Amino acid sequence: MNIDILILPGFIYEKMHLSIFVGLSGIILTLAGFALFIAALVSFEDSWRIGIDKEKPAELVTGGVFRFLRNPVFLFIDLYFLGTFLVYPSLFFGLSFVIMALLLQYQIVQEEKQLTKIYGEKYTKYMEKTPRYFAF
Repeated sequence: MNIDILILPGFIYEKMHLSIFVGLSGIILTLAGFALFIAALVSFEDSWRIGIDKEKPAELVTGGVFRFLRNPVFLFIDLYFLGTFLVYPSLFFGLSFVIMALLLQYQIVQEEKQLTKIYGEKYTKYMEKTPRYFAF
């Protein structure tokens, strides 16, 4: 027995027909994102946290993968959503990727404001030499 519960209109879930290479590139992007996430966790060491602790901020992490980009965890999430869309191409996953990317960009800008207040010139210099997403 197969029960399909659709919250949104059915056409949103219809699979688009893309090549096998698009699907494979989605798998590669997703795996690269997971590798990036693991590298970020290793680079954080004891500084891993959710959100920003304004009372007891940890030392600013600028080593490991953070030498090359400031937001590897957010980039992982973007790669995961993009990869999912490429593997399961539908309007639902395409819109999910776009919405998530926009929300993450907003979150990053807000976080940068807070980190600049907390770490001051140290963070400003870090922002000047380290790109937000990509090192190339």
